[in-house]
Amino acid sequence: MVPEKSYINPGDEDQMEISGYRLNRIKQVVIWIFIVLTIGLLRLVFYWLPHYFLRCTHDKCSLAQAESVIMKVKNINQYEQYFVAKVETATREGTSFVKYPKKYIYPNQTFSFFSFKMISVYVYKLLLFFLQKDENLIHYFISKKVKYIWDGNCNEFRALKGLESDTTCAYLHKSQGLSISEQSKRRILYGVNSIAVHVTPIVVLLFKQVLSPFYIFQAFSMCLWYADEYYIYATCIVVISVFSIVVTIYQIRSMQRALRNTISSTTVVTVCRGNDVYEDIPSEDLVPGDVIEIPRHGCMMQCDAALLGGNCIVNESSLTGESVPITKTPLPNPMTVPGQPELMFDLSNHSRHVLFSGTQVIQTRFYGNQKVRAVVLRTGFITSKGNLVRAILYPKPVDFKFNRDTYKFIGVLACIAVLGFIYTITLMVRKIKSRHIIVRALDLVTIAVPPALPAALAVGVVFAQQRLKKSAIFCISPSNINISGAVNAVCFDKTGTLTEDGLELQGVVPVSKKRFEPEIRNMNDLSKGGLLYAMATCHSLTIIDGELMGDPLDLIMFDAINWKLEEPGQEETRFDMMVPTIVHPFNSPVMHQGSTEMVNNDSSLINHESCNLSLNNLCVDFSFLISKFVSLSCEFGLQGEDIGIVRQFPFSSSLQRMSVIVRTLNSSNFDLYVKGSPEMISQLSQLDSLPDDFHEVLTQYTQYGYRVIAVAWKPLPAKLNYVKVQRIARDQVERELIFLGLLIMENKIKPETSPVINNLQQADIRTIMVTGDNMLTALCVARDCGMVDKGDRIILVQAYPPTELKAEEIEFVYAGDSQKKVEEVITSQVNINLSYQACIKGTVIEIDEDNKRFHFALTGKSWAVLRQYFPDQLLKILVRGTVFARMAPDQKAQLVEGLQALGYYVGMCGDGANDCGALKTAHTGISLSEAEASVASPFTSKKPTIECVPKVISEGRCALVTSFGIFKYMASYSLAQLVSVLILYWNGANLTDPAFLYVDLFLITSLSVTFGYTEPYKELVKDLPLSSLISPGPILSLITQTIIHTSFQTAAYFYVQQQEWYVLFEPFKENEDDDYSSHENSAVFLISAYQYIILAIIYSKGKPFRKTIFSNCKFNFKFLNIFWFVDPSTLFSKCHLKTFFQFIKQFPVIDYRLIFVGLAVANFVISLVFEMFIVDNLVVIKKCKAQCSCCKHDDYEYTHIEKELKEDPSWPPLDQSGLGLAQYIQRLESTNQVILN
Repeated sequence: MVPEKSYINPGDEDQMEISGYRLNRIKQVVIWIFIVLTIGLLRLVFYWLPHYFLRCTHDKCSLAQAESVIMKVKNINQYEQYFVAKVETATREGTSFVKYPKKYIYPNQTFSFFSFKMISVYVYKLLLFFLQKDENLIHYFISKKVKYIWDGNCNEFRALKGLESDTTCAYLHKSQGLSISEQSKRRILYGVNSIAVHVTPIVVLLFKQVLSPFYIFQAFSMCLWYADEYYIYATCIVVISVFSIVVTIYQIRSMQRALRNTISSTTVVTVCRGNDVYEDIPSEDLVPGDVIEIPRHGCMMQCDAALLGGNCIVNESSLTGESVPITKTPLPNPMTVPGQPELMFDLSNHSRHVLFSGTQVIQTRFYGNQKVRAVVLRTGFITSKGNLVRAILYPKPVDFKFNRDTYKFIGVLACIAVLGFIYTITLMVRKIKSRHIIVRALDLVTIAVPPALPAALAVGVVFAQQRLKKSAIFCISPSNINISGAVNAVCFDKTGTLTEDGLELQGVVPVSKKRFEPEIRNMNDLSKGGLLYAMATCHSLTIIDGELMGDPLDLIMFDAINWKLEEPGQEETRFDMMVPTIVHPFNSPVMHQGSTEMVNNDSSLINHESCNLSLNNLCVDFSFLISKFVSLSCEFGLQGEDIGIVRQFPFSSSLQRMSVIVRTLNSSNFDLYVKGSPEMISQLSQLDSLPDDFHEVLTQYTQYGYRVIAVAWKPLPAKLNYVKVQRIARDQVERELIFLGLLIMENKIKPETSPVINNLQQADIRTIMVTGDNMLTALCVARDCGMVDKGDRIILVQAYPPTELKAEEIEFVYAGDSQKKVEEVITSQVNINLSYQACIKGTVIEIDEDNKRFHFALTGKSWAVLRQYFPDQLLKILVRGTVFARMAPDQKAQLVEGLQALGYYVGMCGDGANDCGALKTAHTGISLSEAEASVASPFTSKKPTIECVPKVISEGRCALVTSFGIFKYMASYSLAQLVSVLILYWNGANLTDPAFLYVDLFLITSLSVTFGYTEPYKELVKDLPLSSLISPGPILSLITQTIIHTSFQTAAYFYVQQQEWYVLFEPFKENEDDDYSSHENSAVFLISAYQYIILAIIYSKGKPFRKTIFSNCKFNFKFLNIFWFVDPSTLFSKCHLKTFFQFIKQFPVIDYRLIFVGLAVANFVISLVFEMFIVDNLVVIKKCKAQCSCCKHDDYEYTHIEKELKEDPSWPPLDQSGLGLAQYIQRLESTNQVILN
């Protein structure tokens, strides 16, 4: 960000530079005069570049005075994109607004002061004065469906927000609903609560298509061809263009209809008008601040809303791709402590209390007869679903060197056409009619810049997309296929992508008296106590349609202990009361008496003063609630070990834990059970409850890829009654825990993972793991799947932020023993009875000191510190980083951006909603999920394995090489035909319409279309295809082939004139019938026809990116078909084509005809030799690159950093303290705990 410039959405993904402009009438008049003089051509250019039109007709001004704004987006590769918007003004009451005139002309002084006209003027001015006061007006503009409001205090435009920012949880809980008038006023600001996807009218789409540069140039070409009586080909182009436009419009409208039908949703919702008055209204009328009722039978959410009371079971598969029901709990409303700041609402931290738009509420649970209520946070396009739709409507612009260089080459061809234009006018002036001179000169433009070039370039992409579809890989952004061919680094999520979705419970490791007990594999051997009860209660499982559903990890954990979960009541009436979920063993004896004891204990905890306390603004008689729970308990026959789950704190990825508050029968107090990442639980646990070898034992399991979950417990004070339990904040209870033990989960690698990783590494494509899982687990998976070779070093990067005692610090630590050679892992499981040192000796991979290859591994916390305090070091770490663990979703996207900034073309493969940011940011995002969230990714694989990655890359490489070949073919063909015409112009001749038709339609079109049928090579290779046309290879190829073809055409032209049977063609004679039959014309046309075939062959390259040309049956058939036309026309004086090629004057001597064919063969051999041994020669290319200044910038920054790392063996400076890996991890966690405290 440049300090002196203004931005909207600073620091966000949608950050844009913004400038304000005011209309200048003089500039506007001048520009429109030029538009008229250019017959509208200038206006057409401004239609393509609207920001230039605004700059030419407006003056730059401050944003406060702006009537229009220009927004500039600059992506990671410095690609710029502009948006123009008009600043609107409205009153806060929604009334119409008339701008105050700048210069008001007062009435003539001869009027009486008290005349009616004078009075009306002053009244008008007075009204305008009050209406135009800043506090009464809203200045805004809309860009990409988002409204930006002028903030006079900050002097900037800000994106319109709902209640999700700068709002306290207490404020949301105090919401009682909006009146009709308040709702109407807010609707003026927020608009209708609708994610409207409009189907563009056919007329509008037609004009947009016709006015595109491609079709404008085609229209120019067709007009010229019709003027030149080139009717057949011009008509063919008209038919093809009309068909193409019709198909494009049909596809666009079909996609828009499908999106509209998928997205559009409306229903009737019940809103609170205050004082418990409810009213049914259409969902379109909702605004932020409305309090709505969630119906007990569930509903489809039409807005983002924070849950105020009751629980909801929600299916968020449309957003996350995971069809696991999630329990949403009420937003916390902690009692405020004097002097302490209020709890601020944060959407990321409180997401488990938010019902998101587009998700399905399956069931609700509520208190007594009270309603399940939620306060609307966001509506319309600013909701989570709205952001998703905006990502579809306004995808990330595709910036690729090949695309940019294409326009540059077209510009060069246009310059060549201008030279030909000048040549033609100079040559023909005063020799033929002016009309013919203009037509001949303009004809060169359509020859040098082929109108069919854009369509031809799409051929390879279209066929690649079809092949991907057959492999169950769907692409919603075909332009990304070419980019995928340049990918040289791929980031992978771990869970569900590299490893299986499901987990298996390997065992549990209980803790007793600060010591780990032996691992228990059979849960029947697990003694009754805290760890067992934690496994039975600390989850978010629920019963839906008679089936136990929830998070897979919770299901596995609960099923392993053979307990039963019951929710009181029938399915349709279960949630008439908010009663605890009950869990108990299947084989426990029934104890009805315990129920009575429990109610007595609970009733004693609730004093008379608290019976009628307001819980989340719901007046509930908790004595009645407990009594009701007891009656239900007796109805179900509560058993001796029955445990009621009273409150749940949902899992939070930022907090890395979940917890529940429970009540056990015969207990006088509530208990808290917590489970989460070992690092987080250890920080929250009492030190005297943690075993001394905690980190060593944790390291043993995580180094083998096990997923480890830590469990802790805490008895709550007896004075904490039911009311306070429902109001207490989780951070007040989730501390000073008693550590209970570890749950060991096995997450197996998918069988397809290792071969794919090996395939990518063999092709020199970097493979990177970015996961939210434990570091050591990630390291083990990286080794097991081959991402890190057995002998490679892994260096753990530990970054510490500054503290009061010392500055920021970075350490590099070996993730293993660097003093020993590599030993293969033989042990399949960890024996907990062995000491840590003994276990390490026989089973852990150790480092070969002779191996100089190393990989960096770091956690999300270290990543954040590196970005803030060590940006220079971070660049080196990015070049060698392989494992990134405990990464938050936004950090995954930051990693992708960092790699892109170094010059990598980055692919990302993931399966969850937490990967959406990275999938969207990457050059090639491949989603393994079919949820709506997958629209963030251009590619979606129906098969949930990473086998799709090499397939996409190979098809991308094939398409990219095909696009290069077709571009060079079309450019070389245009130059060759331009040379032919210029040679014939020398003596006043020209190619006839049948000749042009044969070359353009039959020869070039058919060869260029079948060119793309060649399939990708069977395996990925280390070489990368070219991604830039401005490089020595393509430039050298075009230049050499043009020189060769010009030489042979010139030789054929002069050689035929030296023959005894040659008949002189009279130049520039009157030729109304366009009879250009001559020996020169025949020689030039036939040799050029051979050259077009030669070009198709030499540019249709096979290995290493495409299969051989002989595998393309359609191309070979077309080649033989064309050759059957051309060769007989050369060899035989009478052939089947004489009628069609009437302009060809046959060569009477067979010897000359054979020499002419030999000339074509020589042309083929020389062209092939130059292309294979000169253009494709790496030594030649390197020398050309060294001499060419325009190609030196092709060296990316990561190559220079890699070179520095190889030349500096002393970096990174490894820590020499001798501490083990477990000790370093413990130190990092201790430092984080200090900072947290």
